[in-house]
Amino acid sequence: ITGLAVQYNIMVAVNPNEMYSFSYYTQSSSSTTNENEYGIGAFTTAIINDQIGCDVPGSIQLINNQLVWCNTKKGVYVLNSTNILDERNVRPISRNIEGGIRTRGILEEPHLEKAQSVEWDKKYFLSVNGNCYMWDYNIAIYYNTGKADNDAARLSWFKFDNWNAAQYITSGAELFYVSGKNICTCMAGVYNDFGEPIHSVYQTPLFQFGVPYLKTVKNI
Repeated sequence: ITGLAVQYNIMVAVNPNEMYSFSYYTQSSSSTTNENEYGIGAFTTAIINDQIGCDVPGSIQLINNQLVWCNTKKGVYVLNSTNILDERNVRPISRNIEGGIRTRGILEEPHLEKAQSVEWDKKYFLSVNGNCYMWDYNIAIYYNTGKADNDAARLSWFKFDNWNAAQYITSGAELFYVSGKNICTCMAGVYNDFGEPIHSVYQTPLFQFGVPYLKTVKNI
């Protein structure tokens, strides 16, 4: 097991390639007086997905009542449902940060398994190697339309190239993170690094299937 988390009333256990659910119940028994009175506690397990798991324990967060995590080989995923009957219960959401010609993406990060994350100010931060990949779900929340690639492409991901966070902790409206020998803080809605702006990378295709696209930055 590489991680444990709760979605709704289900305990989810993950390993690098699979996900399971745990539920608790009591069953009555007549073997002793105490068991007759209280019953025997038991856990049942069921598989959620037998193809996709999590090998980045520090990436697991509950985002808008859905579990989000990172896999070093496949990217960032969201858990739509804990029901195994729906084979599409795990969906990719990291299409916009998986790299390209001009910038290194999250799947190209060395030692990605050591990445750390936090959910704060309606944003999901995933930090590794001095880079931070941030999903602003206040701008574009995830919802499943049945078209995984389109759903992932619509999300607002940002990459900061000098946000070196080794660990996170939140306290009220403040976010604290360890950077080298320093402890840094951010207030909700205010982001700076020792008084200087934090660099962001904005990447847009010039042509897609021969058609030019012009994209306008709406929010920074």
